[in-house]
Amino acid sequence: MHLLRVQVPEFRALKNVDIKFEKDLIRKVFPLGSQNGGGKSTLLQLIFVLLHCSSHPDRLPFLNNLLAQVSIPEGESHKVLAKMDIWDGEKIVQIEFLCCNDTFLEPLKSNGTATIGDISFSSPFREQSIKQKLGEIPTTISRLTQEMNNLKVTNEMTEVQKTDILKKKTDLEDKLKQSNEGSEKIKQEHTVVHSMVENLMEFLRIEKLHYINPLNAEKKPLLCRIIDMEVSETAAFLRKLADKIFLAAPSTQVYLFLSPDNRKLLFKAGTVDNYGTALKEPKTKLPGFFTYDLTSTEVITKSFIVARDQDFSERVNTGRYSGDHYQQVLNEMKQLLATGKKILPQLNPKDNMVEGVRFTTEDGTELYPEDLSHGELKRLGICVWSRKIENAIVLMDEVENAFHPDWQYQIVLDLMEWGPTNQYILATHSYELCQALTPAHVKELEPKLLPVR
Repeated sequence: MHLLRVQVPEFRALKNVDIKFEKDLIRKVFPLGSQNGGGKSTLLQLIFVLLHCSSHPDRLPFLNNLLAQVSIPEGESHKVLAKMDIWDGEKIVQIEFLCCNDTFLEPLKSNGTATIGDISFSSPFREQSIKQKLGEIPTTISRLTQEMNNLKVTNEMTEVQKTDILKKKTDLEDKLKQSNEGSEKIKQEHTVVHSMVENLMEFLRIEKLHYINPLNAEKKPLLCRIIDMEVSETAAFLRKLADKIFLAAPSTQVYLFLSPDNRKLLFKAGTVDNYGTALKEPKTKLPGFFTYDLTSTEVITKSFIVARDQDFSERVNTGRYSGDHYQQVLNEMKQLLATGKKILPQLNPKDNMVEGVRFTTEDGTELYPEDLSHGELKRLGICVWSRKIENAIVLMDEVENAFHPDWQYQIVLDLMEWGPTNQYILATHSYELCQALTPAHVKELEPKLLPVR
């Protein structure tokens, strides 16, 4: 996958953005620069959330958090959020994302199609709610019927007890009657609303629009149009694309896909640690999301576990054990550390399971966390993470932080080595990083970077 072009008419700090990322350039690494506040991080997050979250129901809450920041101009029926051109390996796929309100459906209402009520973008949400009610009715009726059957008058009861039982039975019969009558009304309502939904979906199909976001339907539904592709094929393509889009950024970044309350934690006294906790959910539910922090240690630890399992699998399947996978991981990581340092897995003494990593000098002297730089750990984490990604669009924010200028220059070459089939778009302030590429690779947002003096 390769992002060829992205256009954003207006979203937060982004205004009239139109950037092309040429696929014929030899190095598929594109620095994206601007002054602080130019919208680099916003652009990367917008691309990531739209492409990574739109096709997965469990990721829609993150999409909703971002859409909550979109406003449709008064008097307008919709707003184009972004347009993207994607090279899928065979052809250019043109994608358009837009937010709408119910006035977008005026053509549907004015042509006489909407004869059964007020069709709106909330109709699918309303139908879902009705279906839930219909599903609850049999349980309610069964419960009331069972309660009635359990109420029996016996000769041993006093007259007061018998009267009480009969009254309870009468009350249950009334509730049962109301439930049956309510069931019929809900069924009739469902028939009407279902017809609305069918008309809505037919209208969108004719307009070649795919309806993405039912969770936000009552506010600003998100629609997607893919040029020269049938609506029936759009969902499958978006799902395929979602697996090929990745975002890496600092854990102290403000993420627009978090809820407003969670975003505020970063700037509220005494709650910064809680912001880190809030990031655990997207790290779990968004497989394409990676942060430069202590998560790097987890990624490195997993690489040793994977290498160990590969060597064991080779022993089971071929009868020989070479240890090549484990040794290869060791050698690669050693090359990324400062001279004289090496990395090894940390084993739990009780069961010899890998539980972390440890660092030593060449002669085996143990090194402590303070002996390892932030940049070294970060570089190791990025290496392990990026090696698992193939033929993908990788968005990276502030990748140069904690790197010596030489490593800022080197990271471009590293990424090409670690993930040669990927495209990298790097939001950066580093001139050293940009100098590792040609001027044609470097893209800028307004306000642009100031020239070197």
